[in-house]
Amino acid sequence: MVLSEIKKIAEEREKALSKIAVQIGMSPNNLHKCIRDNRMEAGQLEKIAEILDVSVLVFFDEGINLIASEVRKKKKSAHCTGCIDKSEIISLQRDKISLLERNLNDLENELAAAKKEVTQLPKKTTIKAAI
Repeated sequence: MVLSEIKKIAEEREKALSKIAVQIGMSPNNLHKCIRDNRMEAGQLEKIAEILDVSVLVFFDEGINLIASEVRKKKKSAHCTGCIDKSEIISLQRDKISLLERNLNDLENELAAAKKEVTQLPKKTTIKAAI
């Protein structure tokens, strides 16, 4: 699971986490802890997905691919072999791009922080022993 997506999507949709917490019957502090610890009950995650108007699958690795698969299954079960509405494909691809951009941004931030830590390390000094 990637519960940090809750915070990112909430910010994008201008929804306060504190209000989301109240809507699902949780304290804001507990919601922050769940996101930080990457642990949450399925029912609560489903409620959050509903509030944010996203599929619960976006909170899982490769979630967007699973959503696309679900859409294809629904279309096939409706006797429409291989046809998927172009707007659904576009929407799914936009969601996937958004998710990948957020992941890339997170990785770039981690890399920048690691580089900063490396530059702040004390330089090795060589000590020549007197012989």
